[in-house]
Amino acid sequence: MYFVSIATFKNIAGLKSEKPIGIYIIYFIFNLLCLLVYVVSQIILVVNTLDEYWPLGNICFAVAFFVIGQVIQFTLSNSICVAIKHYVDGLFFTTICTLLSVMMIYKYWDSITKEDLEFSVGGKGNVWEVKDIVYYDDDFAPFVGNTNTNGYNASNPYIASHVNMPAPSQHLSPTSPEFYDDKNNSHPQNYH
Repeated sequence: MYFVSIATFKNIAGLKSEKPIGIYIIYFIFNLLCLLVYVVSQIILVVNTLDEYWPLGNICFAVAFFVIGQVIQFTLSNSICVAIKHYVDGLFFTTICTLLSVMMIYKYWDSITKEDLEFSVGGKGNVWEVKDIVYYDDDFAPFVGNTNTNGYNASNPYIASHVNMPAPSQHLSPTSPEFYDDKNNSHPQNYH
């Protein structure tokens, strides 16, 4: 890309500054082809693999914002510049539309991925995710206490008897006075 630009303005390698066809191909046609390949591939991804079609709206808004920005830049920029007395031209509005387009691409990506990676900074992963409740008549109920021994399931005698945990009477209840370590009842103790 840089070579084509330099060669065009230095009139080397068969490129001429009077007819900058190479620059137009690199900056307009190649970028348009890349955009079309991306949009078509993402539409195929959504239609063929996902169960919902809401992400298509994000793609449509992204393309619409991008097209609006390009139209403003290449057709309305001079009119905007003259009307606002050269304080702002079309590039300002094109930049805003491009920003909105990129934000919609991020929203699209966020809607098709299961993990919420923007909150997973640090070493802990998926600590905020709420797991499904396992009912006591479920086949996997005896194994619940093996992974969750923090007192929540230990209060049930069925689970406590199957995972070799102390009986429920040995655990502190949030309603008992021993559960709190001060007179204001504001700091719960570790009760498992």
